[in-house]
Parts: sequence; C-alpha cells; structure tokens
Amino acid sequence: MLEKMFPGWTAGQLFERVTDDQPTPQPPDDDGPAAPTKAAQLLQAIDQQLTAPRGDVEWGTTRQPTTFVSPTHLDAVEGATDEARRLGRQLLKLQQVLRLTNEETAQFATLAGNIVELTMTCDIDIDPDGWSRVTYRHQLMNLSNKPMTRLAREVWFETTRERLVIDPINDPEHRVMIQRRHDTANLSKFACQISPPLQPGQTATIGFICEGGRVRPRPLLAPVDPSIHPPLHPSHPPPGRRATRALRGHRGRPQRRGDLGR
Repeated sequence: MLEKMFPGWTAGQLFERVTDDQPTPQPPDDDGPAAPTKAAQLLQAIDQQLTAPRGDVEWGTTRQPTTFVSPTHLDAVEGATDEARRLGRQLLKLQQVLRLTNEETAQFATLAGNIVELTMTCDIDIDPDGWSRVTYRHQLMNLSNKPMTRLAREVWFETTRERLVIDPINDPEHRVMIQRRHDTANLSKFACQISPPLQPGQTATIGFICEGGRVRPRPLLAPVDPSIHPPLHPSHPPPGRRATRALRGHRGRPQRRGDLGR
C-alpha cells in the first residue's frame, strides 16, 4: 500500500530510522550524472544566503537545480563550508519527512540564513460565556548559522478578564519559558525562551496557550433608531409643507411640475 502511495520508495526505506551519521535513503533512479554539479550549486546557494540572507523570498517556480542530490554528493563538494554541508544534509532529511519534491528542496536552500516557520496551527476553544482558550503551535526550522534562543510573539483581545494568562508548551527536546515584555489591559507582548537553543539545521515545535480573552459575537447589522434616521421615502409629506415641490430644470432654473410639460 505505502509503495503505491510513494512511487520509487521501498517499504524498508519508508520505515528506516534517520540518524545524523546515516545517509538519507532516496529513490535510486533519481541519481543522475548531473547530481555532483547540482550538489555544488546547492551548497553554493546556501553559502551565499548565509553570508547575505534575504528577508523576503518569493516562493514559486525556481531556477535553482532540481536534480536529486544525495549526502554523498554533498560530502564530495570542494570549497563548501561546514555550515552549508550541515544545512544541506538537514534539508535532505526534511525532504524525506515532508515528502518534498526536488524543486521544493532547492527552494528551501534559498531561505538559508533565516528562521523558517514550516507550519503554524491555532486551536480555539470557547465556552458558553465567550471565554476562550487559544493554543498556538509553531513548527520552526533554523536555517541560519546561529542558535535560536527566543521567539517573539504577541496576543490581543478586545475584552479580557484581567491580565492574559500565557503558559508554554514544551517540545520533546526543548523547554519553553514565557518572558513577559509588555502588558496592557488587553494586549500582551512576550517571548518564548527556548532551552536548549535551536541549533542550525534543527527543527522544533514551539507552542503556548493563552487564556483570559473573551470572544463576543457581534450582529452583522446594527439596529437603526427611527427617530435618528427617518425613512428615506415617507409615505406622507411632513406637516406644514406642500406635497408638490420645486424641481430643478436642465439650466438650473426652478420649475414646477406643470412647467415640465411645456
């Protein structure tokens, strides 16, 4: 069944455990003669991004090499830095876990030098009185060459009970602590301290739970007070005024109804 769902993969490769000192299993028919050259270009792109990372990277069709690259090809490239090799191997592992295409893996290389948010989930539970419990989970990957020690966040509610209560969610390999930075009646700015820090090439899920905010439903249309907003077309003329009123002609000269027929 699994081999039909993932063509080119054997059942043994799909269930094989991935470790740091073990090459990532890949489909054997993707290893072409151009792979060594593409591996060098891939590591060169990572090195360039580590030197001068770009904040905004367009995700879409890329001109980067899309031929399959194996860890053996990365180790054989000359002139690449150790940081680029380490991130390259982590990208190959990520390709296996997330079932990324070769093109998507090459695009991840252009994000080197940044912290990449792979996924973000937000679960909201609201009780009958409107009080909420919001759970955030951020799956992060450190594609920079420096350890990541904190994640800055903020939450806001229009109505709160008191100060918002924020509790961390620990990752299996990382502990999270909440550092409050700025609090108002309905706004909280804080940082999720990560211990141990997220090393280059590592992934982790950092989460927190926020309580104390209230979600109040609003009507789509507010009720209209007739005394403030009278009807646009009254059925009867206001008292003290004539039913016929002056109409303006084409030249701006006031004309009565009877004059329009002339």
